[in-house]
Amino acid sequence: MKTLFALALLAGLGSAGTSQAASLRCRDTELVSDGATKPEVLLKCGEPSFKDSRTETVYDRFTHQTIYRTIEEWTYNFGSNRFMQTIIFVDGRLTEVRAGDFGR
Repeated sequence: MKTLFALALLAGLGSAGTSQAASLRCRDTELVSDGATKPEVLLKCGEPSFKDSRTETVYDRFTHQTIYRTIEEWTYNFGSNRFMQTIIFVDGRLTEVRAGDFGR
């Protein structure tokens, strides 16, 4: 019984770090989360301070096809009292939020 409990606990700990939700509070009440589209983010957060875009090529071993993904990084500078935030879109959907240094 103890072994079963220990295995269940380890399985839970192992999966805890793998599914973090991406979310960003843009203004006092506006929140964008995983799966948000670029127009939704623009409506809630406004134009970013900086945008970068690139295309990644991925080969799918199972379908034997080359897949092209568009990656966009938008950086928001909310001022000196908050960390700058970079949000990453993959094919037009929000997938990740990264905190940077304090804004200016």
